[in-house]
Amino acid sequence: MKLEAAAHTHKGLYHRCMIHTGFMFFLMVGVVHFCSAFVLAGNLTVESVASEIAKNHNAAKHTDDMTVSSTAEARGKQIVFTNVLRVQKDLPKQKLDEFRNALLEELVPKVCAANANSVPFMKMGLYYTFVYYNTYGQKLAEITVDRAACDKWKASR
Repeated sequence: MKLEAAAHTHKGLYHRCMIHTGFMFFLMVGVVHFCSAFVLAGNLTVESVASEIAKNHNAAKHTDDMTVSSTAEARGKQIVFTNVLRVQKDLPKQKLDEFRNALLEELVPKVCAANANSVPFMKMGLYYTFVYYNTYGQKLAEITVDRAACDKWKASR
């Protein structure tokens, strides 16, 4: 199910995620391209690039009517984006599966495209995890995008 169709069942969740992912990837792409020259020169590591992406994400405001918080944390070569959304408690498994699938369709192409035209950070081990919770602490979805996910995405195009 595409996020557009999921929007009605998730009370604006689609709109919230699209605003967030668009802005987040604007920041991420800028950092990836800026850091490329430094990695090539040997001045930065993948870990420091991950840290810079997380720092830039956290410096920007990412709250709106649906979003209580959005933070990023660098954990070595992994960047974990944690988002807390205002959605109802105890969503049924079917709705959570629809939301997760819609996120996959949206996030994987964006992350892979953001990394495609720069130093191949993913080949060097950089990967992204996106975790969504509701305000009740219930996990809505968790998506990891790594080199294998991008290779699979590229092969399916």
